[in-house]
Amino acid sequence: MAQPRIKILFLIDQLSVAGTEKQLAYVADNLQDGRFAVTVGVMRKNGCETEKRLKSKLVSFERDGMPFWRNIGLLKSLRSFIHREDFDIVQTHFPESEIYANFALRALKSRPIIIGTRRNLYHWIKEKPLYFSLQRIGVRWLDVILANSHKAGELCHRLEKVPRNKIRVIQNGVELKNFPLVPREQARQTLGLDNGKTVVGVVANWRPVKGLDTFLKAASILIRKVPQTIFVLASQGAMKAELEKISMDLGLADKVRF
Repeated sequence: MAQPRIKILFLIDQLSVAGTEKQLAYVADNLQDGRFAVTVGVMRKNGCETEKRLKSKLVSFERDGMPFWRNIGLLKSLRSFIHREDFDIVQTHFPESEIYANFALRALKSRPIIIGTRRNLYHWIKEKPLYFSLQRIGVRWLDVILANSHKAGELCHRLEKVPRNKIRVIQNGVELKNFPLVPREQARQTLGLDNGKTVVGVVANWRPVKGLDTFLKAASILIRKVPQTIFVLASQGAMKAELEKISMDLGLADKVRF
């Protein structure tokens, strides 16, 4: 006799073309087999590419109206949906979805396992102090927290007072088979590098939170010991001009490729 499938709801504020959102969609679609039934829930739909390519069932809890009544309606809708679908697991992504899920599920007598996620180093808490306060209130109702780095897990313990035995670290992974392999010589030729150079690369959006200024400062230290090194920043973003200036100020203009 076949075992009943484990029903999972992945909940997020909205899907976009970014790391966490694309990883969520990838995991959701690849869990669709005889063991799991996965639904993706969003606070808002935006019609982005990640949303369009999603194979899993997508449910929106978006509501219109005045903020107070909109929030009440969203909480009721979320609670009713989770109760009706009888999910075994609800996993939230980012503070907004976690706050709504925690408060919506407090009223359920029989609630699913609730998993929170910590995928950054709390750079946002000064900009959204109310969100952080509400997240800290609700964190006690989570069954477990998944962090994508040991640093994120440690900050969760220190800033939110979450016991360490409630935190699990699962680092991000990349399916290399999805990317065509480029021969080393061809890659170096594209970047205008000869084979005698040591290449150090970083792939991250050019945004302040990614710490690329720190990467360049570290590069200026390394270059003194390994002068033949070339540093490659692969991505795009609003900080390009600023990062170019930092590299010039550090004397790295001819050592960095954007």
